[in-house]
Amino acid sequence: MQGGTRQGAYDNAELAPHVMKAKGLDTGDKVLTKGIGSTLIHALRMQQKHGKLNLDGKRHGVSVWRLPPGKTLI
Repeated sequence: MQGGTRQGAYDNAELAPHVMKAKGLDTGDKVLTKGIGSTLIHALRMQQKHGKLNLDGKRHGVSVWRLPPGKTLI
């Protein structure tokens, strides 16, 4: 994700380590990564429900998320 500069869709497996790094957690801990991923899925689904994210489908069994057209993070 390189500081949030990449455009396009992200899946849960790509987002969880980024969140962990931003919080200063050990990104090598696989059990913690799975736990953060589960929490992240719930938070992303709530954002989807409020129209702030789009679910782009699944890639290798993992949800892929994208910002709606015209929306930015800033």
